[in-house]
Amino acid sequence: TRGERSDKAGVVYAGLGTIIMERTEDGRVVRTSEKRLRILDAFDIASTQSDLVEHVLNYSQIHQVDHVLVETRSGFHGTADMFENYHGIQVRRLDPKSQKKEERLRAAAPAIDDSSAGTGIRAVVEFPGVWDEGGTKLVLDPRFKDLSDQVIDFGVCPRDHGVDALAQLVNDLMPELGVGRGLVSQLVKQAEKPAKD
Repeated sequence: TRGERSDKAGVVYAGLGTIIMERTEDGRVVRTSEKRLRILDAFDIASTQSDLVEHVLNYSQIHQVDHVLVETRSGFHGTADMFENYHGIQVRRLDPKSQKKEERLRAAAPAIDDSSAGTGIRAVVEFPGVWDEGGTKLVLDPRFKDLSDQVIDFGVCPRDHGVDALAQLVNDLMPELGVGRGLVSQLVKQAEKPAKD
């Protein structure tokens, strides 16, 4: 690929961990925990494969990087090899096979979208928030507006590299997030089936 003329790559940096929640119920404190994936950074980058690897390496000098998820379709095995063989970074290779971006997003949606929270299905992916100007309401951190627009406006937004990287990351981590059991699992399995006309 040729730098700025190449197709962009979406990069999503996230942390996976257990969140402890406390609430008072009948005068006693009840603690629960659940796995969450917190999005820490996201950007699109137009570069060669080696430039992309160098960019992630520079990023890893400032931020802890435990592993990198690399789509190994369309000749990107070389990118994964560069991370592993030259730089010792653990790679989780992902070949989405014939899945379309829409199918990947649909499969990840129950973990990202919190619109079903009233039914007991809570999203497990968290986006950074900041307080609004009045300090009364938590709103999306403006640094993530582009990624949010890609998610919300998927199909009409001219950019979809970030949302595809997010969907592939979430789908890869579904078992670790505890998604794959119960009602959420059923919704994910339904979403993974290609839509029929």
